[in-house]
Amino acid sequence: MSAVPVEDLTPAEQPSDFEMREVVYGATAFIAGAANVALQLGVPGVGRGVYERPLPGRDLRSAPLSRALHTLSYLSVATFGSDEDRVHLRRMVTKAHAHVRSGPESPVSYSAYDHDLQLWVAACLYYGWTDTLIRLKGPMDEARAEAFYQAASRLGTTLQMPADIWPETRAEFDAWFAGQLDQLTYDPEVRGYLRSLMRGSDAPLLIRPAAMLLGRLNIGFLPESVRAKLGLRWTRVDAMALWATLSSLRLVYAVAPAPMRVFPFNLLLWDFRRRVRRSAARIRA
Repeated sequence: MSAVPVEDLTPAEQPSDFEMREVVYGATAFIAGAANVALQLGVPGVGRGVYERPLPGRDLRSAPLSRALHTLSYLSVATFGSDEDRVHLRRMVTKAHAHVRSGPESPVSYSAYDHDLQLWVAACLYYGWTDTLIRLKGPMDEARAEAFYQAASRLGTTLQMPADIWPETRAEFDAWFAGQLDQLTYDPEVRGYLRSLMRGSDAPLLIRPAAMLLGRLNIGFLPESVRAKLGLRWTRVDAMALWATLSSLRLVYAVAPAPMRVFPFNLLLWDFRRRVRRSAARIRA
């Protein structure tokens, strides 16, 4: 385990014959986000780190939409951005994580610079992304799935994770991830937060009905063992609602032009680059 920030890591190279935009749908940006948060927080170091030391302006408890937007921006840059984009992003992440570490009253020891915790977060992002893509588009062929997995290592290396701790193959990842799922634990505070997130009851009043529906659908993206640990019910009616939602999205994407299929990732990448240029201009001034 390492608790030292690393800023000069080179992200794993994406295979030259693989283009993420060909396989990624923009709906994966939001449809299973709460479920992915639940997986990430099942490792105590991540759960307590998020609960006790939320990043400025991204408090999961008081501003879940703001935090979700920053996560989506991270996904956009880490996956679709250039090497230069990811260098800028990694420096921003390093700075933001500087204060995220356990205090004397914390029940577990943690640091946002811990490479094992970075690996787990990246693994959850990859797992959730793959799961939603399979539900929307069906399984990829073996070669494409492996290329997607290798490209997804950027989800960790852009965090500061050393590339060599990403499992070498997708088969190795699947075996490791299944073992990690068995070990997930949730203390009462983290469990209470996640149950509230799934209910959508803390969302702004204007979007609360949509948040409640989306939160309920997110339960369907959780492995059954995780639902049990969080005390969440999943009914036949819920399953039918999720099936109808995914079916509707398939119809939309069948006729949507390419820019719309990857929205909002393309917009968020454009916005990130705009902010980097603006920051550079202020420094030069």
